[in-house]
Amino acid sequence: MFQRKRAEQNSAEYYEKLWRESEESLKQKDELINALSSATHNFADRLEVMESAIAEGRATLEDVRALKADWQGKLTKIKTKKPLPTTKIRTIDNLFQQFARRFAEEDIVFNLVVNGSIIYMTEKIIKTGDLETLIVNHIKDAQIAVNAGEDSFRSITAIIGIKEEHYEFTVFDGGVPFEVDTLVRLGTGRVTTHGDTGGNGIGFETTFKTMRETEASLIINEKEPSAAGHSKSVTIRFDGKNQYIIETYRADDFPTSDRYTVTSTTTYAEMT
Repeated sequence: MFQRKRAEQNSAEYYEKLWRESEESLKQKDELINALSSATHNFADRLEVMESAIAEGRATLEDVRALKADWQGKLTKIKTKKPLPTTKIRTIDNLFQQFARRFAEEDIVFNLVVNGSIIYMTEKIIKTGDLETLIVNHIKDAQIAVNAGEDSFRSITAIIGIKEEHYEFTVFDGGVPFEVDTLVRLGTGRVTTHGDTGGNGIGFETTFKTMRETEASLIINEKEPSAAGHSKSVTIRFDGKNQYIIETYRADDFPTSDRYTVTSTTTYAEMT
């Protein structure tokens, strides 16, 4: 009887939790639809005024470009308000939501992908606090890289969870590339490419410490900066191998070392 009663309580709590999550998701979707409707209505009126001004010779090409830029900026901010998928861990969800708000203010598009059970990941693979530290450090690094670049592609994508056989955390960004010397020296101390723009090297220093403790591997993948889309990614993969791998289009620039493995790549799979 006790077990049956406990099972009924657990079931009630489970479905109540699902209901709350569903309610929150619907609320966020309603807010997104309302924001899009309002923006579309306002810009439809402005576009009508602009058409009249052009017909009467009172508008210039710069006026049209300014209206277009304003519309694109508004859409970017609305897109960043889209509901983020949940990890079902409140503190981690709060981190991602905080970054989403911050990026909206900086006109950076932020995407989040969650695969598998992150609760299992924090119970069996890596402590919640250590995972939070990885998330903060590497998303902040991506933010610095994007803000340091001049590319119009201002985007950061984070993927957390299981991929094939292993759990991992990956951050993609469209910011400035790593310097070769930075990648060569990673894991030997506090090393950063962006010392003048807020980087201090503590993030990767902490990552290598976590890698040793969890036997995780670091995989850095980069493509030529001139290519479209995300230019690089940083992955911490909990595969029990504790390797440092650099997948790069400029493999010949790296000296041979027993600390890391360099592979040449001309392809770049972002979210397979």
